[in-house]
Amino acid sequence: MNSVGVVTARDHITIKNTPDDVWNTINDFVKLPIEKARQKYDLGDDVRDWKVSFAQNDITDSGPDKKQVVPIAYRPFENRFTYYTGRSRGFLCMPRPEVMRHMLVGENLGIAIGRAGQVIGRPIWDIVYCTQCITEFNFFRRGGNNLFPLYLYPLRESLILLTITGLRQGWAYSQSCKGLC
Repeated sequence: MNSVGVVTARDHITIKNTPDDVWNTINDFVKLPIEKARQKYDLGDDVRDWKVSFAQNDITDSGPDKKQVVPIAYRPFENRFTYYTGRSRGFLCMPRPEVMRHMLVGENLGIAIGRAGQVIGRPIWDIVYCTQCITEFNFFRRGGNNLFPLYLYPLRESLILLTITGLRQGWAYSQSCKGLC
């Protein structure tokens, strides 16, 4: 099982350097009227799969809850944080929950393999990375990545773990994962 990384559609609001930055952003963003949020966060026009109203509703429906703030491998050796609910067409445009849930509910490793292959003009395939975190779609310099979780959690087990523990113990996990993703 594999998937491309999470498609945010709006990196500048959905991906932040620290859990505090994510938490402060979503708490401000969710309270603003749609047009004020669009202007303050320079969100541009709505598109089919990402709309300010979708993002605000997703945050409201999920709490907001600090347990949803999780680490994301944004680029190789560059880890950041996002607010992850797993809902498509929400705060994240396409969160790829069918694969990313395996990275969030328990200990796991994933192999991120660049989709561009040898298109980059090098004779050696050098776009492979190992992570403990979900990945962002444009993780590699060109062509995105496919993430292959090492362990696949059964759906029932995943739902129980998510319900009982939150996403990877929420903020506490995101703090301990800083150097590992």
